[in-house]
This record gives sequence, structure tokens and C-alpha cells, in this order.
Amino acid sequence: MTAERVSVRVRDGRQIVTDTGHHYGGQVLTVPARLAREWQRYGWAEPVEPTAAAEDGDQAAAPGADAEPPDTGQAEGDPGDPGDQEGPSAPQGRANVRARIAEELAADPSRSDRVIAKTVGADHKTVGSVRRERLDADQPTDPGA
Repeated sequence: MTAERVSVRVRDGRQIVTDTGHHYGGQVLTVPARLAREWQRYGWAEPVEPTAAAEDGDQAAAPGADAEPPDTGQAEGDPGDPGDQEGPSAPQGRANVRARIAEELAADPSRSDRVIAKTVGADHKTVGSVRRERLDADQPTDPGA
């Protein structure tokens, strides 16, 4: 029994790493439907309507399939600022990871720090830090203090 496969496009500004390599924003991949749904739920990819050629069984080149990785302005092998290269989401930058954590917290604040950390690809302590910052920002200041 073969699992259904669907086409998805990696969202701009995202990077997905699979056993076949790194896939950057704009690339179209054909993956099992279950994996595609998971990527879409996390906001990493969006569905792509099959083309007429693909429906006929032809392997048409997907738009963006040969996309080059984004130019970071660094020479290959140059580690750059080590502070910007922590954790699985390092290519997206720390600010973007914190923004993704804030989005996940806004969507469902009842989820644990560890669940959100796994979803975003960050450390659970970072999620806790962002959660505390949001709570502190929501607390009114006492004018009599």
C-alpha cells in the first residue's frame, strides 16, 4: 500500500531539512500527505495545486525546485557571529524564533513550554522567557508605586 503523496511549497523565509537535504522558501516538494499536513499546521509549507502535466504522470519541473539557498553575505564555511547560530532555528535568526514562539503562545497559551519549543524548534527555556515577557507586558503598572 502506497501512501498518498501531495505537493507543497516551502513558505518564504522558512527552511525545511529532510533526509534528502535542505529545502528553502519557494521550493516545491512532493511528500506524503501526513507530512504535508504537519508542515502546513506548523506554517512551514503551503499546499500546491497539481498541474495538468503532473496529473498525467509527467515529472514536470516544479517552480522553485532549483532555487538557490538565500545569500547570507558570508563566505561558505564562515561561522559569522556565533550568537546568531544557536538551536535548530538558527538560520531564521533568534528574533524570528521569538516571534514564532509569541505567535504560538497567542494561538494557544495553554500548551506547555516544551510542546511549543518542539513545534518552533527552540529550547523550552526560551519559550518560558517569551511567556514571562508577554505576561509582564500584560500586567498594568501601579500608578501609586
